[in-house]
Amino acid sequence: PACLAELAQNGTLYLSHVEYLMLETQFKLLNLIRGRFIHNGSNNAASANVRVIASTEINLLSKVEKGEFRRDLYYALNVLSLEVLPLRRRKEDVQGWVDYYLDEWQEKYQRYVQLTNGARQYIREYDWPGNLDQINSTCERIVLMMEKRNIDEVFLRKQIERVTPKMTPEAEKIVVVQDPRAM
Repeated sequence: PACLAELAQNGTLYLSHVEYLMLETQFKLLNLIRGRFIHNGSNNAASANVRVIASTEINLLSKVEKGEFRRDLYYALNVLSLEVLPLRRRKEDVQGWVDYYLDEWQEKYQRYVQLTNGARQYIREYDWPGNLDQINSTCERIVLMMEKRNIDEVFLRKQIERVTPKMTPEAEKIVVVQDPRAM
């Protein structure tokens, strides 16, 4: 975080998935929130004026109770808390995000697509378990993999299914790669 702290000096540092920070990094982040940081390779603390916004997909308190997340950092981050519902519970927001990311990827790759009404319906009905990350990567994939300008629900479904992990009902865990020899 020291390098990021310097870039964010007198501004805001946003950290997503803060639940995955290693304990050493959590300590550095706590110091940053308290107004100081140590440059890599130095023993001298520098002053920091950085606002930190952190997001997580889990209840951090459970990680605190297990000793996997620093209690002091939890309280330092939890000054103001905001819960944003997953997209599957905010269906009205999905199409706007799809349009935003499609525009971004179309401009980057100079490849342009048009979603059919069926594709738009599929987008509205799909649960998007990966939230914005999944929408973003799906939009990039559509732009890169398109064979024709009009994207229908069949093509869209196929692109989503190719990269969506499958859930195994008995174990309730994600299977990313499946070895056919193991079956």
